[in-house]
Amino acid sequence: MVDPTSSLDPSEARDYLISLPERIGKPKAIVIVSAHFETDGPVVVSDANPEMIYDFGGFAPELYEMVYPAPGDPDLAMRVATMLDDAGLTPRLAPRRGYDHGTWTSMKLAYPEADIPIVQLSIDPGRNAAYHFALGQALAPLAEENILLIGSGHISRIICGQCSARCVAELRRIRKWLARLLPSPIGLQGNSRTMTVMPFSTGGKKHRLLVTTIRPTSI
Repeated sequence: MVDPTSSLDPSEARDYLISLPERIGKPKAIVIVSAHFETDGPVVVSDANPEMIYDFGGFAPELYEMVYPAPGDPDLAMRVATMLDDAGLTPRLAPRRGYDHGTWTSMKLAYPEADIPIVQLSIDPGRNAAYHFALGQALAPLAEENILLIGSGHISRIICGQCSARCVAELRRIRKWLARLLPSPIGLQGNSRTMTVMPFSTGGKKHRLLVTTIRPTSI
């Protein structure tokens, strides 16, 4: 969703997250899939009182002093694990793990009171888009119980000095394409699901990007 500096610096993403309660209300719980939590297979955090993980370096000192004391929810974590297991995804539980910045940076802006229980779920960088879509399908019923499901992470990321000019151009093309593809979620009524495949290439290699959006009627 946002990088650590969004907690301090003005940006459209920061403004959007701050306005989220006005747009969608307050959920009774949150299940968040963070791009900064990578594991082999799905791992569900069942920690009742997650601490902070400052999984970044070289940023403003005040970022390393920020605390987001939202509680975990072991019972919901068990439900999530059961739903994934029923879908054949063989999850594991992590009884002790803090909030990485993919979780706390976004949630600190959206729900600063830190009074909504949060359950974290990992991604598997070794699996394809179909696997992660299956994760979302398995957990989709939770949205009907006023549980907010979030995928936190950038579509693409350009880090200075680590990407060629051609790579930068490709990533910008993907971002512009996604901006045209995905309408604003605000004002949509009813369920909406879109799946689109976009071919692109980086470094002489051809890839396919699967973009899926699911917007349930309730949050």
